[in-house]
Amino acid sequence: MNRHLTAGLVSVMLLVAAPPALTVASPSAVLSIHILNVQKMLAETDPRLLRALTDLHYARYFLAHQGDQASAEPSEVRAIRVTDLAAREVIAAIKTDNGTANRVPPDIVRGRSDRLNAALRYLEGAYQDLNIPEDENSSNAWRKRAASDTLDAINFTKQTIGADQLDATCRALRKAYDDVRVSREDLNEALSSFGTTRNDTYNDTLQLRDRTDATLRDLGASVQRQCPH
Repeated sequence: MNRHLTAGLVSVMLLVAAPPALTVASPSAVLSIHILNVQKMLAETDPRLLRALTDLHYARYFLAHQGDQASAEPSEVRAIRVTDLAAREVIAAIKTDNGTANRVPPDIVRGRSDRLNAALRYLEGAYQDLNIPEDENSSNAWRKRAASDTLDAINFTKQTIGADQLDATCRALRKAYDDVRVSREDLNEALSSFGTTRNDTYNDTLQLRDRTDATLRDLGASVQRQCPH
């Protein structure tokens, strides 16, 4: 090719308009998109999330199925509400429900105490699967919110169990107080039966009545201190 033709081709090439510059995303934006994609992939494949969701569903079952109980305590209602929130966060993370929402748990429970403690076990299991170290999984907003909600549910359930235990203690104290009061009345009646007789049996009965009086005072103080209502 002669030099005149070469020069002409070069000139034509220079005259051709350059294509518009492509918009290039910043490195930080590309990295953020990549992290989000990785998080989504991990969430969809992490068996701990599936396990946590099952545990949350089972916990809710035990919190909500109250048997013969007339109505739920306020702390139970709060526990159910935040358990539902946690389950929704997990479902948002894995983009699906694992089908255990309406499944009956395999546990056999007898009474309110068993039911609440079963719910607490499942909530604690879910929290263990949700609250994993950051070095095992990239920061995940869904998982973190679900873990926080699950911890709230645990605390509300513990409040309910604690209130039940206090109620049981108060019932036992009041019953003991009533029983000792009846015993004191029986002892007073026994003392009256001696009339003017004062012998060793009378003295033993009198000492027993006095000790019963002291026990009754102590029980009354315990009831007032621990069971104000």
